[in-house]
Amino acid sequence: MGFFRKLFGLGPKSAEDYYSRGFIHGERSEWDEAITEYTKAIGLDPTASGAYCNRARAYAKKGQWDAAVRDYTKAIELAPDFAMAYYSRGIAHIHKGEYDAAIESHTKAIELDPENASAYGNRGTAYACKGEYDQAIADYRKAIAIKPDYTDAYCNMGTAYDDLGLHAEAIAAFTKAIELDPRNGVVYMSRAFSFHRKGEHDQAIADLTQAIRLDPRNAATYNSRGLTYLQKGDYDEAINDFTKAIELNPDDTNAYENKAAALFATGRHEEACDAYARIVALNPRLVYVYVSWAGALGRLGRYAEEIEKCTKALEIDPRCATAYSNWGAALYEMDRLADACDKYAKAIEIDPGYAMAHCKWGMALAKMGKTAEAEEKWRKAVELDASLKPQIEEMRNELLGKE
Repeated sequence: MGFFRKLFGLGPKSAEDYYSRGFIHGERSEWDEAITEYTKAIGLDPTASGAYCNRARAYAKKGQWDAAVRDYTKAIELAPDFAMAYYSRGIAHIHKGEYDAAIESHTKAIELDPENASAYGNRGTAYACKGEYDQAIADYRKAIAIKPDYTDAYCNMGTAYDDLGLHAEAIAAFTKAIELDPRNGVVYMSRAFSFHRKGEHDQAIADLTQAIRLDPRNAATYNSRGLTYLQKGDYDEAINDFTKAIELNPDDTNAYENKAAALFATGRHEEACDAYARIVALNPRLVYVYVSWAGALGRLGRYAEEIEKCTKALEIDPRCATAYSNWGAALYEMDRLADACDKYAKAIEIDPGYAMAHCKWGMALAKMGKTAEAEEKWRKAVELDASLKPQIEEMRNELLGKE
């Protein structure tokens, strides 16, 4: 019959014909057309569980997860032992952020097909997304036992270990993933993060450098290596990497923020201000950028502009204690000491545990000759943060002349 339909242009007539057409469209990644054909197949045969399952796959490829879940559920109603439908529905639930439902679906898939390593791997991912890392690791181990070359399971297990703070175990898992797939730059990046968290910055840089060799157009890798250089205090190398990240992705506000931090740390405050200006051009609602910009302007002695940036930060977030503190610092430098005290008081009203605001308030009070009140603020600052004690002793000696 199929031959005569083609010969005489009659087109498909049965559910099977439409199903076959849907399958061909799916093989070509023509998802809308596949959905249309599977829908016609279902119209002719509402019991066709395979058509529901394949239409669900087409919806999933389009990112239409609700529709995918509905079709997989219908396929399961029609064929309760359809392991692949449970498995695929579990994936759709993960994409929807429905992790308990994902675990339930994958558990059923495992009951029906105990050798499905990917079902264990995906259930592990659902557990990890819930923060249940021990269960996740157990599932990743089971997946690896079934499929010893399961690179993603090793990589995901490494991430779970990392989230538990078990960085050595994470590194071991990522190392195994790299042995299995030595050209996977993402795994090198993941292992680099573990090294970074262990404080092993040189090893992290080596891994990130290898990731860059594998994918020299990945801006995120340059940004990550720059952050590691920044942690090491290698500011020039950090700035070079942030600059390259920006070159590859000119709209990456994170790279600009990190570059500004490195420039600030090296005293290149004018350049830092240029970076902050670029960030604000990309996203004018980032409060902390205005606060950092204010700090750089203060270092340049541009106190009126510093206040302007603090004001802008407070327009966005009226409860930004740091903006009030920086505003107070600008007023202090302008010798408007009473006004500075008002701003420090506001910062502490918002955040009573803000040690540096207590410290700076003490400075302003000492300069005003209010020694007892200054000492009170300094005592509070040290109570909140003992590391400020040497700095406060230096202030006391400078402002009050005490040894």
